[in-house]
Amino acid sequence: MQNKDLNNTNYTIRCESLYRAYYKALKKYADQILGDPFLAEDAFQQTFLRILMYPGRLMQLRQGKEWLYLKTVMRNVCFEILKERKAVSECERQVFPQTEEQLCTCAAEDEFLGGQFESMLEELPESYRIPLRLHYVDMYSYEEIGKMCHIKPLTLRKRAQRGRRMLAEKMRSAV
Repeated sequence: MQNKDLNNTNYTIRCESLYRAYYKALKKYADQILGDPFLAEDAFQQTFLRILMYPGRLMQLRQGKEWLYLKTVMRNVCFEILKERKAVSECERQVFPQTEEQLCTCAAEDEFLGGQFESMLEELPESYRIPLRLHYVDMYSYEEIGKMCHIKPLTLRKRAQRGRRMLAEKMRSAV
């Protein structure tokens, strides 16, 4: 039992040192692939969660080979996020068929808000705009949105939170 605790401690220390050593480089790599610093942060965190889930793989690596392993895991996570974003884009086309009635309703709401809210919402990156619109405008729950877009509800909540923050900044700067 004591040997297992020692291995867990060594693994934790190694993960923490890798986290500190490669944070900037991995985040920059993810940002290059994804083109969004918020998604790059998500990818970085998901990368280390995966590494923590499979301790044997990291412990088998020789010293100096960690960068290639981390970069490979990060690349795979980024590609999964890009696939997810593509699914969200397809979801938006299915969920928002622009009928004349819907366009009239949106135009009336937008006119009430001075025409700025809709344009500010459209300026947000797609991954933040869709959860906000579906949840607050169309009144879907995060679970329903998750089923439609094949995204975890927790991820949608986090994106909606970031989207609200971005909208608040845009509204402050517009006033």
